Amino acid sequence: MRRITTVVVTLSLLAIPVSAGAVDTTLSDHVRLGFSAELPIGETLSDECCLGLGEYTVGFSGEASLVMDMGADLAVTYDLADLVDGGSMPVAIAYTPTNDAGPELSLDVGGDFSFDFCLVGLICDGDSVSDVTFVAGTGDFTAPLAGDPAVNVPLSSDTLEFFIGPFKIADAHIEGDLDLAPVAPGAVSGLGGAAAGLAASGSGTLTAPAPIPLVEWQTAGTQPATVQLDDPLSGEVDLTASPLVHWIAPSLNLNLVIDFVDSINFFGFGDRNESLISGDLGAELQAAGLDTLVGDAIGGVAGAAVADRVANGFIPIPLLDPEIDVISLTETPTLGSVVFQIDTDSDDDGLPDGEEIAIGTDPFDDDTDDDGLSDGDEVNVHGTDPLDADTDDDGLSDGDEVNVHGTDPLDADTDDDGLDDGLEVALGLDPLNPDTDGDGIPDGEDTEFIENAIAALGDEAFKDSSPGKGLRNALLQRLENAEREVARGQIAQAIQHLGNLRAHLDGCGTTADGNDWIVDCDAQTQIRELLDLLIANLST
Repeated sequence: MRRITTVVVTLSLLAIPVSAGAVDTTLSDHVRLGFSAELPIGETLSDECCLGLGEYTVGFSGEASLVMDMGADLAVTYDLADLVDGGSMPVAIAYTPTNDAGPELSLDVGGDFSFDFCLVGLICDGDSVSDVTFVAGTGDFTAPLAGDPAVNVPLSSDTLEFFIGPFKIADAHIEGDLDLAPVAPGAVSGLGGAAAGLAASGSGTLTAPAPIPLVEWQTAGTQPATVQLDDPLSGEVDLTASPLVHWIAPSLNLNLVIDFVDSINFFGFGDRNESLISGDLGAELQAAGLDTLVGDAIGGVAGAAVADRVANGFIPIPLLDPEIDVISLTETPTLGSVVFQIDTDSDDDGLPDGEEIAIGTDPFDDDTDDDGLSDGDEVNVHGTDPLDADTDDDGLSDGDEVNVHGTDPLDADTDDDGLDDGLEVALGLDPLNPDTDGDGIPDGEDTEFIENAIAALGDEAFKDSSPGKGLRNALLQRLENAEREVARGQIAQAIQHLGNLRAHLDGCGTTADGNDWIVDCDAQTQIRELLDLLIANLST
């Protein structure tokens, strides 16, 4: 999200399968570096001729309106696999200037002109032009870095005409250009190219670059930094870039051209092509107090170094808060920030993304195996396998065991009655009670679970499929007889009778044989397997 005062970047990622290994993630934002400023400008030119009998004075008083509005992309790339408790996470911070819509520079000089002229007492008078925009220029460009040519912005003006009474005396205009060149590295990092101060907060601490926590780009591309993550990780890591500046070396050339009419030239007045400003703007910037303003905004030793750099004619084009704010010559500007919010747990399941990648779960899916338990709860609370929906292979998902039945997802037979939890639930028994019907026989040795399965079969499953015939009842009766034998302790006799009953359930390969009481092979196989389980439990 973007706020007026601070740029904050968040990342939304699709839930995609993630394999172990590097998973590069990039957070990016577009910023506008620049400011608008009004600077007072005044200039006076004069000349004389004819042994002092003729003279003139041209005066200008006004303001230069300057707007710098340069775009740049800032991005942070890190490896999702590095997001682990107490890990050291390298990050790459990229800076790329952009040529955005509209001019990156706009300069207008406007104000009032006066022209006073006197010639051997014959003509002594003046003229003035008020509220005129006398110099204008715009530049459409990508902010230069090392190796880029200087950006040239031509400056032009209207031609002003000066009269004494009805007589035209002279034309005047200004011509020139403004060059914006890249700035080479300074004595310390951060005084050339583009630069950003760095800080980490939240669940991490910036450990590099050190000892000066900033990066400098001489060309578009990346610079490295390192964040030491907390142990345990408990939330996002905020990586803040502030101040963010792009250094520019401006060179301004302005000439005032005065062209007298021929009749005035006749009296000895020569045309003028006078340099108003030539070369770097160090003196002008220092005179305007811009060095102090910028230095105070940054503060400390770094602010002093920046102020000295400005006084030498270099300008740091900043990210302001708000962007492209008005810089006053009497107030310290407020610098903006870009905050990259690094989410250490993208799916909020309680496992850091790097740990999920290491164990094979999906850091963008809070329940990788779709069992109803979050990956974090499976690992941190229950000890189940977040990649296996049924850790104990009992036929119940881990989530159903925990959230619905209250059984142990790590124990296939929670009540130790000889029947898996899933089978008990499917056949109507209580997986938390080893003797569901309270008859003194454990569920796994009781015929009740088989009886419930037979009762659930449709009539068509039996050999005598028409209603009212007795094979279903015969099966149930023989099971009840075996249950009574178990209750009396006649285990061997019960096993023998159950074995005899099995002979009526053992014909199916693909079709039942003539001795089978259940002729639906799927149903027969199900009941036979349950019968074999009961016999095995009684034989133990």
